[in-house]
Amino acid sequence: MKNEINGKTKIIGIIGRSIENSLSPLIHNQIILKYSLNFCYLPFQTTKTNLGKAIQGIKALNIRGVNITFPYKEKAIKF
Repeated sequence: MKNEINGKTKIIGIIGRSIENSLSPLIHNQIILKYSLNFCYLPFQTTKTNLGKAIQGIKALNIRGVNITFPYKEKAIKF
């Protein structure tokens, strides 16, 4: 199967602050390619003030799942 983003591609990712140096997208996308999965793992940077809106957006856009990283792990529970 050829790996390409299309209308059936499922989005997953990581949400946090200062995540531009995170290795998670690289690691997860290599696994996605290896197993020919129709997923794309993306970084989503947000602020503490906008965390609730970001999580609402993730739900509204049917993003399949995100890892939540420091410093938002505990704060995200209420959403």
